[in-house]
Amino acid sequence: PFVYMICVLVRGLLSGFYPYFFIDATKLPVVSLVINIAVLISLFAVFGLLFVFISKQIGDRLKN
Repeated sequence: PFVYMICVLVRGLLSGFYPYFFIDATKLPVVSLVINIAVLISLFAVFGLLFVFISKQIGDRLKN
């Protein structure tokens, strides 16, 4: 997600088009932009860890 956000921001800087309203650098203050990106990356990390945990729990139950 971090690399994708960098790509979106660079592309938006070059073209003036941002595909998502929550990372539109032309309309948001820098602080809001950074917070939005941090929240998005955090959510991806939390859900990724949650899915790994669930997968391991299901795998352990299938082994027994």
